[in-house]
Amino acid sequence: MLKEGEKVKQEIKNKILNILKENKLLVDGVENKIKVEPPKEEKFGDLSTNAAFILSKSLNKKSLEVANQIKELFEKDPYFEKVEVANGGFINLFISNIF
Repeated sequence: MLKEGEKVKQEIKNKILNILKENKLLVDGVENKIKVEPPKEEKFGDLSTNAAFILSKSLNKKSLEVANQIKELFEKDPYFEKVEVANGGFINLFISNIF
């Protein structure tokens, strides 16, 4: 990604962290472990995050359960056009045109 892409990626990560904090899902000390990266294939969205895997350990829940909970929160946000849960807990994000 270009530098502009890195800026957008960081803005999206901050948006994700804020949504998780607002909904009391973010546990102290895990922010740096949560990754937001472009998926290997475009069909899986603009960005993908491992947030559910990281948070599931702290929340004592299955990653798929946490991923679906996060998905519901992200779907309410206009920044995300579409949100999918894949591979047991990865969250694929399709960014809306307003971003």
